[in-house]
Amino acid sequence: EHLERRKSVIGGLAVSGGEPLLSPALGDLIRRARELGLAVKIDTNGTLADRLETIISDPALRPDMIAIDVKTSPSRYRELTIEPEAGERAGSELLRSLEILERHASGTAGTRPLRVEYRTVLVPDLVDRPEIEEIAGLIPKSADWELAAFVPGACLDASWNEKEPYGPAATGELVALAKGLISGARLR
Repeated sequence: EHLERRKSVIGGLAVSGGEPLLSPALGDLIRRARELGLAVKIDTNGTLADRLETIISDPALRPDMIAIDVKTSPSRYRELTIEPEAGERAGSELLRSLEILERHASGTAGTRPLRVEYRTVLVPDLVDRPEIEEIAGLIPKSADWELAAFVPGACLDASWNEKEPYGPAATGELVALAKGLISGARLR
């Protein structure tokens, strides 16, 4: 109902979360948005590769854009979870999702191209030069890569609220490194 009332003033629907690929209602939501003539964007953390493939491969559900968070090097995802094994699985799923997105980005016979945006927050001790270089090796050289400064204060893990963000010089160095590796890298 919300979308129906506003369909004349909005052009699209961004589905974010939590993780929207977990929702059993995602397919119905996409179909409804399409019926209203809206573009669809999905924000994902990339840890549900099979579900991502299912959505992208279905012409009725294929979004116009995917924005995927690449939080750090896949091998470091174990640091993001309470259980290291879950983090390792998440890193592996992220790699699969990146492969899926690269395959679908240009479109194939009978499908429209899929716009993909890669996003990384510059979290000290989690994203530094080695991680920027590794992430750049995993995404297309012409990727749209949005880098954002870390802002503590509302982190799920309260200890992260004590992290000191990179200063302007360090942020500039990391962004310059990323731009040297990926033409579409920029600070958001």
